[in-house]
Amino acid sequence: MARKNSVSKPKEKVVVGKVSVACWENRARNGELFDCFSISKTVLQRNSENRSEFTGKVFSLNGLTRTDLTSIRQALDEIEAKLVLEERD
Repeated sequence: MARKNSVSKPKEKVVVGKVSVACWENRARNGELFDCFSISKTVLQRNSENRSEFTGKVFSLNGLTRTDLTSIRQALDEIEAKLVLEERD
């Protein structure tokens, strides 16, 4: 069976500032549906030849699972808590 050449769109997408998180619906080989996530950040860089122009570069983490999101959330909470403690000292 041939695959269609189509652009898939995320099931859900949230954008906060320059960071976006998207949820993609995928199908396993056995036909079961599962969610996969991506986190992207756009970074603008000034053109060295024309300083009034910017180019965007997107950095992404793809293929993340719900467990990965939980781990990322926990790591962010922990680093934020450590930074708050440092600010108090």
